[in-house]
Amino acid sequence: MKLRVHWFIKNILSGFFALIALFTFQGYAGRHLDSYPLDASFNYRGKVSPPKEVLIISIDLESYRKLGLSPFNIWPREKHADLLKKLKSYGVSRVAFDIAFQGKGKDEATDFEFAKALSLNPTIIASDAPLLGDLEQSKIEDLSPEPIFARSVEALGRPGFPIDDDGTIRRLPIVSPRLSQPLRPLSEAAVGAKNLRFGRPSRDDFINFEFLIMNSSTTLSLCRLSF
Repeated sequence: MKLRVHWFIKNILSGFFALIALFTFQGYAGRHLDSYPLDASFNYRGKVSPPKEVLIISIDLESYRKLGLSPFNIWPREKHADLLKKLKSYGVSRVAFDIAFQGKGKDEATDFEFAKALSLNPTIIASDAPLLGDLEQSKIEDLSPEPIFARSVEALGRPGFPIDDDGTIRRLPIVSPRLSQPLRPLSEAAVGAKNLRFGRPSRDDFINFEFLIMNSSTTLSLCRLSF
């Protein structure tokens, strides 16, 4: 009789604590529990200066004026091809575009020359596609690049960052299952990380892993220094 009472009490307590954990982590505070230690870690680490070997090329008004282009139009692919050739002559190690280069250009010859230029350097271009599941219900626009460009680059990367409710970026997903293939973030692909794979992360993987369960996004946070 005593054993049955102990068994009953253990089950009641287990269920009680399970319910507390469930309601805690389903609420606002529970969903943001990991934000506080992350903020403390970032504050303790201090500001990290960007690496000097990384150059960001911006399409600004001054660039438009120098090139004689309208700021209301996108850069023509001929200009991107010229940029890639120039970067090749400078001996760059990698190039990343946060542009998907969708659709065909004004003529096949231009697209062919641009595809050749994309292959001059280890190049990454942006791409995104609807989540696995019902395409009609997906809120993500298909941003797949033109196939000739996708074949000419080293890798595709998903642009953008996951922003928390307070407007802070704390996590960087490793891979995200998409319609056609698992896509890693553009920033990860740009640094040439080779240890990424679709599946459970290892202890050497990145600070956040995003996957889908029954068409709903779930995240698992891991500790790692950002770069």
